[in-house]
Amino acid sequence: MARQYHHHSEGSDEIEGAEGVKDLAVLRPSPYLYLNVGMFNVRTLANDQTVDLLQHEIRDNRVHILTVNETRRLTGLTMKCGDGTQVLLAAAERSAGGVGFTVRRQTTEIISFDIMSSRVGVLVVQIDRKSTTKITAIYANTSAAEDEDVEQFQKVLEAVMQQKSR
Repeated sequence: MARQYHHHSEGSDEIEGAEGVKDLAVLRPSPYLYLNVGMFNVRTLANDQTVDLLQHEIRDNRVHILTVNETRRLTGLTMKCGDGTQVLLAAAERSAGGVGFTVRRQTTEIISFDIMSSRVGVLVVQIDRKSTTKITAIYANTSAAEDEDVEQFQKVLEAVMQQKSR
């Protein structure tokens, strides 16, 4: 079920249903800014045509920042589209996994984009003059994964969660 999150400066949280992209979150750090953040399991972004299709999804669903997982790209990709949208994708390992982000131009300023592993990426954005936020893209291992791979994923995820935002 999709959720909409409003974070008010006064400290109150309100959750209500939302429509559009699955797992849509709206962060409201100031009275004048809405930030639509979505998550999309793309199944593959191995070629440029699928990246173009992703751009249409973002525009159609009015998402400002989209985390993507299961990109299955053999190489990472950092590009700026004609409309100013930035695409930041990590390479997958053995054509499995791969995470990334798309950030619409008019939304935020990207402070940093860090790939911690082929399954964990961290985006830090400036959302107004005083506020930054950290958004983490996570693509967990399946139950069929080797124990060693699951343990490595858990270590990386724990390290990311312990990091303080810049």
